[in-house]
Amino acid sequence: MFWLGMIFFLCLDGFGPRYFAPNGVTWGEVVLTGIFLNGWHPESITSIVPGGWSIAVEMTFYLVFPALFFLIRGLTSSIIALALAIAFADKALQFTWAYRSALWPGISDDLVSTFLNLWFPSQIPVFAIGFLAFFVIRAYRGMLPRWGVNTLLTGSLLLMIGLAFHQSPLSIIGQTISIHTAYGLCFGIFAFCLADSPASWLVNAPIRYLGKISFSAYLWHFALLGIVAIFDKSGAFPPSAMGPGRGFPLFLALFLVVVIVTVTLSSASYYLIERPMIRLGNRWLDGRWPKSDMGKAHLPAAAPLGRALR
Repeated sequence: MFWLGMIFFLCLDGFGPRYFAPNGVTWGEVVLTGIFLNGWHPESITSIVPGGWSIAVEMTFYLVFPALFFLIRGLTSSIIALALAIAFADKALQFTWAYRSALWPGISDDLVSTFLNLWFPSQIPVFAIGFLAFFVIRAYRGMLPRWGVNTLLTGSLLLMIGLAFHQSPLSIIGQTISIHTAYGLCFGIFAFCLADSPASWLVNAPIRYLGKISFSAYLWHFALLGIVAIFDKSGAFPPSAMGPGRGFPLFLALFLVVVIVTVTLSSASYYLIERPMIRLGNRWLDGRWPKSDMGKAHLPAAAPLGRALR
């Protein structure tokens, strides 16, 4: 889907200049994006596929995951890993910003600033939070009273809403953390609560289905939001046209339309593209590693992990 997304957005946007590619998209950036190495330069991190930075960060995490798997083995080591990750992200940001002119000559400070908040070193704490959440769930699941879990769940949701109005770095116990890390901490608490006592209004068949098609939805919704932006810029649907105080109803209407169309398109691409390619990949893995005497394939850890994630 990501490779098809590259073709789609290149056809849609062309190779011309844009915010993440002020000099236009080059074939070198196309190659880097195709092999998921686009996350290491300001002009390639998300210049082709909108939101492509997160895919690049995710693929980098998969490369370092085996080492983290052997280093982070329990609750204590996961807490230490998170503290080190936050400190590393902060120092890496300070260092690269200080030497930005030497590292990325000719690139605007605004683009470099955006890049440094998106690239893998800045996102490492979020992955560390995932490790910590796993070990906290394993150690404390079922130990809190229901009212305590509900309080944490409500608190995490309110914090996430509050963070939407505070997009600058935060300071916790004297340590600067990014807005991504702050969201990650909230989601870690949120995940613990759902693992302990899943609420039916948050864990149900429709939401699970959205999770199933979420990768396709991630790619499709950018194109649909682009269409909404075109209409908005043309003045066809400004909130003021709905009358005084009618801007929010218009937002809700557009939101519902985007969600419905995104789910429809994502369902089609999930069943027509994603699932067939996942089956093809699984058959390739099953045939690549020899069978044991019990007739079971000896697959590497990445195979079941990948299946579980998909």
